[in-house]
Formats: sequence, C-alpha cells, structure tokens
Amino acid sequence: MSESGKAWDEGGPERLYTLSRGRAPHEPRQRPVELVSLIVARAEPEPGMAPETAAVLRMCPFPLSVAEISAYLLLPVSTVTVILAELLGMAGWRPGRRSRQQCCPTPNCCRR
Repeated sequence: MSESGKAWDEGGPERLYTLSRGRAPHEPRQRPVELVSLIVARAEPEPGMAPETAAVLRMCPFPLSVAEISAYLLLPVSTVTVILAELLGMAGWRPGRRSRQQCCPTPNCCRR
C-alpha cells in the first residue's frame, strides 16, 4: 500500500510516466517512430539500464515492428516510442528491413 492508503495499480498512468521519464512521444528533438517501423538492435543491454529498455534490445536482434514490441512488453505504443527515441539517441537501434523471403512466403509454405 502507498502512503495515501491506496493499493498500487501496476497498470496506472504513474508507471507509464515513470517509464517515459515524463517525456512525450515525438518531442521536437526526437525522430518520429511509426507503428509499422521495423526496429533492429545495434547494442547489447548495459548494466543499470531500465528493464524495459534492456528488453527492447534483447528482443530485437531481428526486425520487429513497434506494434509487436508494444504487444510483447504490454506497454502502450506511445511509451514504447519514447523508449525507442531514447535508444536512438544512444545508437541502440536502427531502422530495419525484412528480407523479401520473410515478407513473401512461397506457395509451398502454404501447402504444408
């Protein structure tokens, strides 16, 4: 219980505010990230890094969309875009591209 006597709500807005450190997505100094942007990690998690930030780096050795990252972390897209903007500033990720093979399955794939 908190000081006010209310139980802590894990899904409350306070947690999201803390995760994003009070920043809003698409602040002028940040490059906008779209829902379908593919993300590829370029760095390994560092000691002392926020758990959510480290999780993004661990889950993106291959391209994942912002929507997928949001779903896996159970966080709103707006919070994930703030985390990604922070990682971009640290050169922790780069935009990725799926190979043609990943995008277009062969007819044999559907027959299996």
